[in-house]
Amino acid sequence: MLWGGAILPNVGLSINSQGDTSKIYGGVVWEFLFSNGFFFNIGTGLAVHNGQLESDDSNKKQLGSRILFREPIEFGFTFYERHRISILFDHISNADLAEPNEGLDTLGVRYGYQF
Repeated sequence: MLWGGAILPNVGLSINSQGDTSKIYGGVVWEFLFSNGFFFNIGTGLAVHNGQLESDDSNKKQLGSRILFREPIEFGFTFYERHRISILFDHISNADLAEPNEGLDTLGVRYGYQF
């Protein structure tokens, strides 16, 4: 426990079903659990993606490097002890360590099951 929260490992995969950028990621999250079932996470880590490094297409993000930093924020609810539903936002970018560095933001709803 650290200031009321717990530091936990975080790994995952985000697949874009329309052929755009998908990513695999890992890192740590600082999780705060509340007695009413709600939870809040913030974290940091790295992601590897299959998106464009550079592109002339204005509809494609130019991410600059294959390995990027990742910062997630998540708010959700735990039910039936092991099931979770949440809203997740994450940002990946190369932190200006490479050019270009447009970054990529993701917002979504997530279902999770705790083992």
